[in-house]
Amino acid sequence: MNWFLDMCILISYAEPADKFHNKVNKFINSKGADYYLACCYIIDENLPKWIKRKKVALLEIKRSLENSSYIIGTSTESNILYKEDIADTKKILNYVSTKYKDKSEAYNKVKINQDILINNLNYFIKKFIDKKVVPVKEIDFELRSSLFSYLTPNDSDAKTLASGIQYRQIENLVLFTGDKNDWTKELLESAIVYHPTLNKKYSKIPEIKYIQEM
Repeated sequence: MNWFLDMCILISYAEPADKFHNKVNKFINSKGADYYLACCYIIDENLPKWIKRKKVALLEIKRSLENSSYIIGTSTESNILYKEDIADTKKILNYVSTKYKDKSEAYNKVKINQDILINNLNYFIKKFIDKKVVPVKEIDFELRSSLFSYLTPNDSDAKTLASGIQYRQIENLVLFTGDKNDWTKELLESAIVYHPTLNKKYSKIPEIKYIQEM
């Protein structure tokens, strides 16, 4: 079986505190003869951007610990952070500030956890990803656009799903995710099956499975 992995599966594996970490770990380590696929967009573009935002968030925590009047998200570097990133960063800051009275200790705790996360991601990619599929430049614009029209403003999911659907025309695969809200059979039917041209070009619609149900 070919499993086409959503980025959230990689992150759940890498982050020990993630709610799906144990399930993903068990699934990944019971690989057997299965193949784990990841699209080039995730490995080469989306994940590096995600890691960069994490590193900027760490700098924001450091600034706030060093200066109690500093407001997270006001530096030039923090312009790349999403609203969700800023909210998560504030939660982490509040937690470590409360738990660790020493500011250096608080910062080091966050940094160590982030280093573990990034190392785990790199390990996962090297150890478990059998094949990167669909170069970013080859993502079908029409397919991505159709998916995006239902996923707005989630362009990342649109590109990832488009890659999985495109590769399904070459090899059988299962889309594997923890996202039950966006990665749905109904989405694929709306974006492809009922589309006047895409329904002919992409006749093989991939099955979707969720980590919650494994």
